[in-house]
Amino acid sequence: HSWGGNSPVPFGRVMRNGGERVELYVNVDRPIEDFYGDWTATHEFSHLMLPYVSPRNKWISEGFASYYQNVLMSRAGHYTAAEAWKKLSDGFERGRRSRPELSLNDAAEAGVRRARMKIYWSGAAIALLADVQLRERSGGRESLDTALDDLQRCCLPSTRTWSGPELFAQLDSFVEEPVFMPLYRRYANRAGFPDVAPALQRLGVEIDGTSARLREDAELAAIRDAISGRASQ
Repeated sequence: HSWGGNSPVPFGRVMRNGGERVELYVNVDRPIEDFYGDWTATHEFSHLMLPYVSPRNKWISEGFASYYQNVLMSRAGHYTAAEAWKKLSDGFERGRRSRPELSLNDAAEAGVRRARMKIYWSGAAIALLADVQLRERSGGRESLDTALDDLQRCCLPSTRTWSGPELFAQLDSFVEEPVFMPLYRRYANRAGFPDVAPALQRLGVEIDGTSARLREDAELAAIRDAISGRASQ
């Protein structure tokens, strides 16, 4: 993916022909400190949590990587929890405004250039909704992390293309009750953007101008902090 701008890693991609590898193009003139807070590598390596997904369902692969690029950067201490949730919330808003007349699948088929923000952030929204639902109903025993761990043990690396429904059905096979396919049926072919506002409210994520405030008295504050992996700085 070409990020351009002022990124110290302006381009990254995953290659799956003859094995799996991540290619990162770095600006060697930048100081090493600039790379610590850059999320490009985290995004690209997060793609390897999933098999190669059909282009029609590209929002799943790009969205899960966009979700984890923020979650993992927070868990590693490169973002504060508040920064990670602000970046997620900003992404969801960009996705909501991008091509609202298209469904997730139609946006993916239209191509990244025409609907890039919708593709990346609608999938991230689905990842958040699945993660919260799994953690809440299981008391923390299940999560998106555990489902992807099971997928890794079961089926990866994989040399073939998976459809979105095939992948989500496989993920549902690892959890007590289906979560992924119900979200797919609800949102994949419907115009608009997944409704994350109620989840963010219950998590206690409040956006105040240029920053996020994390409410300690929120209903799902413990789940929020488990996802971002750090106390709410």
